[in-house]
Amino acid sequence: MLKHQYRLTSSRDYRDVYRKEKKAVGTCMVAYCAPNRQEFSRFGFTVSRKIGNAVVRNRVKRRMREVTRIHLDHLTGGMDVVLIARSAIVRVPFGKLEREFLSLMKECGLLK
Repeated sequence: MLKHQYRLTSSRDYRDVYRKEKKAVGTCMVAYCAPNRQEFSRFGFTVSRKIGNAVVRNRVKRRMREVTRIHLDHLTGGMDVVLIARSAIVRVPFGKLEREFLSLMKECGLLK
């Protein structure tokens, strides 16, 4: 599980990230990025009801959090990131999800 300090928790944090409008688009995820004036990066996860019922949405969020947790050491600090799931994420195997996450982080300038 992703530690609390690495998470975006308030709606204001999410709103601030969306306003910066630096985004990277993939086939199963979209990443919005904004600087946060801290030494570590924080992440937020959004899954729409269009993706599926609560069971499916929670599974998607768990997978997104796990990919982030695994690669946290490979990311630079100082950014807030909101990852938004797209409908293709339900059918994507974990390896492809991992590769897409890394490419989105590289595009946002977070990969070491």
